[in-house]
Amino acid sequence: MLQQSNKKPATSSVRSDYIIPNQGHGYDDELRPMTKSSDYLMDQIHLEKRTPTEIKEELNREDLKPSPVDEPLRSVEPCPSEYQLAALNDQLSYVPMVKAFNELERKRKGM
Repeated sequence: MLQQSNKKPATSSVRSDYIIPNQGHGYDDELRPMTKSSDYLMDQIHLEKRTPTEIKEELNREDLKPSPVDEPLRSVEPCPSEYQLAALNDQLSYVPMVKAFNELERKRKGM
């Protein structure tokens, strides 16, 4: 027959807040037991939050820097490709589909 014991199951002796000191296994810092390596690496990242005054100072410094020189604006005169568009429009006006489209447009405007 099986005997039932009144013993409680052993509780784990691992504590998550207990830190194992570096014991020569090549890590620079101390490791927490039962910790995933990604959690350990994320704990090593220390981001510094800048204060509002630091942000304002940086923006002021950027405003004082001379802006890079933009290329000069070209003149407002039409460029050679725009001259070619007029000739292309004349040629397109002889295409049957364009003729039909233009006639429909004229009829719509005339309504």
